[in-house]
Amino acid sequence: LFYKHKKLQSVFSASILAITHKVRDEDTTGSIAMDAIRLRPSPNRLSLRMVLNDWLDFRYTCCIRRARFRLKNAETRQHIVQGMLVAQARIADVIALIRASKDSAEAKEALQCGESEDDPVIGRPGLFLSEAQADAVLALRLSRLTALERGKLEAEAETLAETIADLQGFIADDARVYRQIAEELEAVKQAFGRPRRTQILKGNTGSLTMEDVLANDRSLITVTNGGHIKRMPASVVKRQARATKGSMGVPKARPDGMDDTPRASDMVAHFFTCCDHDMVFVIGDNGVLYALPAYQIPVATRQSRGQLTSTLLGLPTDCGIASVVSVPKEQWQAIVNSTEDSEDALYIVMMSRDGLLKKTRLSALRSATRKNGIKGFNLPEGDYVRWARLLKAGDDVVVASARGNAIRFTANEVNLRPRSRTASGVKVMGLPDGDWIVDMEVLSKGDGDRTLLSVTARGLGKRFKASELRTCRRTPHTVGVRVHKFRLEGDHLTCLRAVEDDDEVMMITKQGVVLRQSCEDISIITRNTSGVILKRWHEEGTDEADTIIEVVLVPKQDDIGDDSDGAASATAKAGMGAELV
Repeated sequence: LFYKHKKLQSVFSASILAITHKVRDEDTTGSIAMDAIRLRPSPNRLSLRMVLNDWLDFRYTCCIRRARFRLKNAETRQHIVQGMLVAQARIADVIALIRASKDSAEAKEALQCGESEDDPVIGRPGLFLSEAQADAVLALRLSRLTALERGKLEAEAETLAETIADLQGFIADDARVYRQIAEELEAVKQAFGRPRRTQILKGNTGSLTMEDVLANDRSLITVTNGGHIKRMPASVVKRQARATKGSMGVPKARPDGMDDTPRASDMVAHFFTCCDHDMVFVIGDNGVLYALPAYQIPVATRQSRGQLTSTLLGLPTDCGIASVVSVPKEQWQAIVNSTEDSEDALYIVMMSRDGLLKKTRLSALRSATRKNGIKGFNLPEGDYVRWARLLKAGDDVVVASARGNAIRFTANEVNLRPRSRTASGVKVMGLPDGDWIVDMEVLSKGDGDRTLLSVTARGLGKRFKASELRTCRRTPHTVGVRVHKFRLEGDHLTCLRAVEDDDEVMMITKQGVVLRQSCEDISIITRNTSGVILKRWHEEGTDEADTIIEVVLVPKQDDIGDDSDGAASATAKAGMGAELV
């Protein structure tokens, strides 16, 4: 199953176990499929007892080989020590032999002399040393000739004799070997033991899914305006200080006129973070929604562009991607399994380029996982979807414009009632000439103490308290209040995000440069100010065409887990769509 549909990647062993489990799922005899655990001419199907016995045989062999290795080293050292003790006992004869030799080779041969007759130099029988002992004696320092050093050698000789006897007894006694195996296992348990994280279920538990064998890690996903999508671990982008230049997240586009290929003008259009078990909704600009698990998006490096969305999702070639949102795994499972909408039902709110806003229950989009997707927004001719967010009943919606104005209203039955999947939307706010909508954010009921992060295209940003942006009633003529002032000519607001002090944000530019910063490093000031420098550009004139296009939250590591309730809230905040300004 996994070989046919997925790359094994780093979960090779887990996938193999999943395959063997599926093969033997109907087997009730207690045997499992482990095809290569024994070194035999043909594969063997083993019971659990046979697996454990083979493992014990393996550990027994390891312990015996280790003991023999130590025994060999101890015997070798004992042989050397005995030769050094003989040399110290006859040190005068050793010195006479060495002084009478022409070179070290002759001295070595003289020390190994074993004739029965008296040596012509010393007038007594030879020392009968081996080659290894002779080498050790020739390398002996004069300081080792003291009585204290002789005592140390004698003590070492006694210790080596005891060690050799103990190792010989260990090799000959199987009971001691198995006790040693048990003691080593207990030591491993004390050092690395932890509570079981899996469950053993009786009976037929069904086939395993990819979520069962894949870790729910943090990831960041990018989509280019050329339709390339990829997934990267969030750890590939390191945290940086404020006012830095960042690192490349995708290959840099060539300036206009230098390259006329489609690849040269392909820039980042969408950038968001999520967890690998989340359900990712891809919203086409024609209002069609597609859904797939995040782990099905191919993993790629920072320098690659990824896979075409037309190949991965089946999007028409003339359809662009308007936005991307991710639904936490627990919430999506509750939506799929529920038959009625609860009071805290999850909604998806979508907004078009011309400011048409629509709220739809997420339960109405269960079938978005099918190949051709489903229609989610009925748009007038010439308009297309630009933004999408997740919200619950009673949450506030914040819409910001390029000139720094923003409107905040509660998504209740008065301002924004739920509509059917194929319905159209309502006008969100009034826009003066030369102004356009740039972003949409959702504030939950408990976000009164949070701050709003506003970032401009040229890298200026700030935080201000969300309470400074008062709620009002949504009408087609509401202009909103000022939330950002601009100090650079031609600059405009690019995004507005709700953040906390311990959050981290990632910013990406059109050329694919990614920055990761802590929100604590960004000043909290009033809403009608210009802010501080967040992105430091290269030399003047080299990247004038590059601008910041999106800012997203990084899911907190403590909130991620297969069974963690915090993962839902963290991913709901971080997995927002990213739009090309």
